[in-house]
Amino acid sequence: NGTGVMIFPEGTRTKTGKLGMIKSGAFVIAAAAGADMLPVRIIYGTKDGRLHLFCKVRIVFGEAIPAADLQIKDQSHKIAELRRMKNRLKDELEALLKANAFDVQAAETVEADRRTARRGRTARRKARTARSSRGRDPGRIT
Repeated sequence: NGTGVMIFPEGTRTKTGKLGMIKSGAFVIAAAAGADMLPVRIIYGTKDGRLHLFCKVRIVFGEAIPAADLQIKDQSHKIAELRRMKNRLKDELEALLKANAFDVQAAETVEADRRTARRGRTARRKARTARSSRGRDPGRIT
C-alpha cells in the first residue's frame, strides 16, 4: 500500500559504524511484499568511525535493488540465493561508505580544536581564581 519499512539487515544498528553480519529477514520480507530494497548507510563523522554523543552523522542512500532481484527462483538453491543477495547488499553498503565517508583529517581537526578550546577555558578559569585569591590571608575569615 506504499508504506515504507525500515529494517537494519544486521538485526540491529552498530555503534562502531561497521557492518554486522547481514541476516536473511529483510530479504524474506522484501520478497514477500514484492518491494524494492533501498540500501541506506549511517556514517559517523568521528576519528574512529564510532557513534559519539553530538557527533556529525551522514545518512546516505544507494540505488534501489529491484524486487525482481530479491525473488528466490530456485527453491533448491535457496541458501545460495540468499547468500548472493546478502553479498550484493553488503557490497552496496560498503560502496556507500567508501563514497561518502567523512574526511578523517577534518574530524581530527575539529576534535583538536575542541580540546584546545577546553584547555583555554580551564587556563582562564585557573588564572581568574589565582587573581581573585591574591592578597588574601588564607587563615583570615572574611
